[in-house]
This record gives sequence, structure tokens and C-alpha cells, in this order.
Amino acid sequence: ILGLESGDLDLIDAISPQDAERMAKDTKLQILNPPSAGLTRIYMNTQKGPLTNKLVRQALNYAVDKDAIVKSIFLGKATVGHSWAPEGTFGYTGEYDVYKYDPAKAKQLLQQAGVSNLKFTLMHSPGRYLLSTEVSEVIKSQLAQVGVTMEIQNIEWGTFSSLTKLPLAETKFESCFYWWRSINGDADSAIADFASKYYPPANNTSFFTNAEYDKLYAAEQIEQDTAKREQMLKRMQQILMDEMPGILLYMQPNLWGAKAGLKGIEINALSCLQPMHNVIFTSK
Repeated sequence: ILGLESGDLDLIDAISPQDAERMAKDTKLQILNPPSAGLTRIYMNTQKGPLTNKLVRQALNYAVDKDAIVKSIFLGKATVGHSWAPEGTFGYTGEYDVYKYDPAKAKQLLQQAGVSNLKFTLMHSPGRYLLSTEVSEVIKSQLAQVGVTMEIQNIEWGTFSSLTKLPLAETKFESCFYWWRSINGDADSAIADFASKYYPPANNTSFFTNAEYDKLYAAEQIEQDTAKREQMLKRMQQILMDEMPGILLYMQPNLWGAKAGLKGIEINALSCLQPMHNVIFTSK
């Protein structure tokens, strides 16, 4: 940021919303906030440990006030996630998101599950994702209000990544703070990894298993009828929104800063610069 403000740099990324608001007041700079395909979530181990009960996972989603997180931490520059696929991808639907902030509902579901004094550990890699430390602390506080203790275990990213790749028989992972995306504008790209064939060391970090989901995934991969395939993708999202293999959070903001005179910048939803041949300086 100092390099951009001093004029030594022309373009930077991964700006916090707080810095973006301050920098937007500088007439020598511009702030870019292109759409984001990156969906932040907390994965939960669905096969062993304290979070295997679907009712418990549903309860934790009701206990987290995502709107408050977006407003207070991201200053409204993030977007609440309503599906495990990013909004705007082919096949996306947000119609199955019933998880409005409702601590009373969370307590009711925990009671229905026969769970009291729930405790679990969140693996977290500080600095990996924008403002994730602040978000984790807020979630910890919100869960405490419904009688749930979430311990935050801060781990360096290399170790974190290795621990989430351990097979089910070896893992001690209970939950982790993560981010995932669509790389091609299709919902499949974002939710395919919930198929059981992708257990770690592949990317089914939550060890999610559902027979219908697996069948739908195999079928939509080869379906040629666009309308039928879209319905398959929506049903897959419906299953995920019922089973909730984690806590669904928000689309991570994609904030960049540039000199005001830099024009023609194209940034895709994965926070990648497009070909630079159209970028020009209109002023110093």
C-alpha cells in the first residue's frame, strides 16, 4: 500500500476494505472491486469427531450471523454466500438457503441432536485469507452465545495444507477455515469435490459422503442436455444445503488498488489479471 501511495507501484491486490475506503479518498488512486468467485467457508469433518450429526452442523449455520460479519468486518464489500457454488455460475441456485441468523433455532437443533457443551477445534492459517483472523474470532463469540466452544488453532499454511490432506483413518481434523471457487463459471467446478471419490488427499476436505450426490455428480459430468444438467446441479446444491458439510460464509472481496491514470485493467473473478495489452497510462 505504501508503495502504491508513494508512486513506486502501479497496481496492488488483496487490499482490506478498511484500507480501500481510506485510499478511495485519494484522487491519485482508484479502487477496483471486480466480482469474486471465491467462497469462504468452514469445512467440518462429517465422518468422525464432534460434528458428524447433520443437526449439529445445521445448528452452527443458524448460530453464525453472516450479515453482521459482512457489514462490520468487510464494510459491506463482501457478499453472503447462499450456496456452496458461487453466485453467477451456471447451475447456481440460492433457493435452498434457510440459514438466517437464528440463535434460538440453533439451540433447538442442538437440543434435538442431544448435544450439550459442544466443543470443537477450528484449524486456521493466519494471513492466508482476507481478515480471516477477525472473522474467526467473531464466529467464536457468536457460537459461544448458543453454548458452543470453538477453539482456534492457528497453523502455518504449509502445515495446515498437509493436515487437511491426511486420510480419514489418520486425520484429527475437526474443522478448518477455507476458501474455494469456480474456475470456469460452472457450479460443477465449485462443488464437484464433495463427491466421495475425492476424499483427502484430494479436495473433499469435509469427508462428505452422500450416495445420491455421487450419482448426480457422475451423471451431470456426461449429461449433454443443458436444462437437465442444470437441474442436476441444483439438486446437488440442495443436498449440500441440507447436509451442510460446514459453515457457509461469504464471497471474499476481490479488492485492488491502482494509480488513477491506469486504464484498461481487466481482473477476473479469480483475482487474476487478464492479458495486459489493453492497459495504458492516461496520466502519471
